[in-house]
Amino acid sequence: MQKVLIANPNVEQRIRLCQQLANDKRLEVIETADGKTALEKYLDIKPNVLVLDSCLKDINCIEIIDRLSTNIADKKNNNIILTAQKEENLNLSNAARIYKVIYDDENFNDFYSTINEMYLFGEYEELTNEELDLLFLTLKIPLNSNGTNYIREAIFECYYYPDLQKKLKDIFTIIGQRHNKPNSAIRSSFRTALERLNMYRDTINCPIMQYFDIEENITPKDFLEIAVMYLHLQKGKKK
Repeated sequence: MQKVLIANPNVEQRIRLCQQLANDKRLEVIETADGKTALEKYLDIKPNVLVLDSCLKDINCIEIIDRLSTNIADKKNNNIILTAQKEENLNLSNAARIYKVIYDDENFNDFYSTINEMYLFGEYEELTNEELDLLFLTLKIPLNSNGTNYIREAIFECYYYPDLQKKLKDIFTIIGQRHNKPNSAIRSSFRTALERLNMYRDTINCPIMQYFDIEENITPKDFLEIAVMYLHLQKGKKK
C-alpha cells in the first residue's frame, strides 16, 4: 500500500480528489488543509505521493517544496503533484521534485491516471543502466548498437509498467516516436541486437537462460517478456 498526502485548503477540491482515490485499495489517502500540517505529516508518514496545492494560505507552496528538498535523497525524489490555476506564474526553484503540474482547479480528469502511473513506477526497486549492461554482456548482446538501445528502453518501460508487455506493437510505437522511426525499423533493429544471443544461446551460462526455449530462436517478444520477469524476480518489489 502506498500513501498519498493531499494538502489543499479548498474543501470541495480536497473532497473531490479524495473521492477519486477512495476505491483504490492500493492507496492510503491522508488529507490536510494547511502547509504547516502538510510539512509535519510529510516528515512523519513519508508519503509516496504529495498532492500539493499552490494556494495554501499559511505557507507558500514553493517554500514547502524548498523545505522538502534540503537533503540529497529528497532532491532526487520527484513525488509531488502540484495543483495550480493556469493563470498562476509559478517560480519553481526545485522543479525536480515535481512529477507533474495539473492546472485548472475545475478539471482534474488526469489526476487519478497520474497517481496510478506514479504507483506503478514506485512499486519496483530502481533498475539501473549498469545492471542492464551487465546482463547484456553476459548474454552477448552488443552494448552500443541502436537495437540494444531500443531493447534497453523497452525493458525500462515494461519493468515499471508491466501492462505494456501485453502489446509489443505499442512499445515499438512509443520507442519509434522518440526516435522518429517506424515500428518495423525498431523491430528489425531489436532482432539484429539479439543475433549473437541466438547464435550462442546453448552455451551461455546465465540463470535467465532457463526460461528460454533454446531449441528455438529467441524473438523480441520472448526476450522482453522473460527479461522483465527475470529482473522483477531478481530485484523484487518495494516493501
